[in-house]
Amino acid sequence: MCRGSRMIGARKNPLNPLKQLSGNVMGLVHDEFVRTPARPLRVYGILEVEAAFRFWQNGKNTGKTVVEMRKSELVPTDLEPKPSFSFDVKATYVISGALESLG
Repeated sequence: MCRGSRMIGARKNPLNPLKQLSGNVMGLVHDEFVRTPARPLRVYGILEVEAAFRFWQNGKNTGKTVVEMRKSELVPTDLEPKPSFSFDVKATYVISGALESLG
């Protein structure tokens, strides 16, 4: 059978290649050539993210390391930016030399 006739068959029934691919993948999983999910699976909460990265960084890790967002864990945040300086709203400031290219 030539390649072109296979393509015509694929157009008639586009699911045939997908069925074949799915069967091949499931065969690999069944033969344990592909294992899913990766083991061991280590799950850390978001508050333990530093420990997760330290474990991952030590070079002895195998499997998967997951950081999970749990509803029960509240993450402390600092949402208000704090400027390193502030201007007095009642003062007048002179800027010299900084706007040279605008003139």
